[in-house]
Amino acid sequence: MSDKLEKLRLLAVDMDGTALLPDARVTPSTLAALKRVMEEGALVIPASGRVFGGIPEEILGLGVPYAITANGASVVDAATGKRVYERNIRHEDA
Repeated sequence: MSDKLEKLRLLAVDMDGTALLPDARVTPSTLAALKRVMEEGALVIPASGRVFGGIPEEILGLGVPYAITANGASVVDAATGKRVYERNIRHEDA
């Protein structure tokens, strides 16, 4: 195990423009890297401006516990799809 991975406990991964290709596909090498980090014991959490339904199934299928969605306004339990945190901008402030 590498020293860097041994110390890693949480990896929040941006989706669009980082983990995903422009057409929203996930490459096999990206999936393999995320699996390796998880096997080393770190939590992998996808983070996206998207709503939960926009997180690719390949990412959710890795067994990630949560997803940070809606530009950080929501945290969703990936197993149930239920929000565990939500902080929206008030309509008056928008």
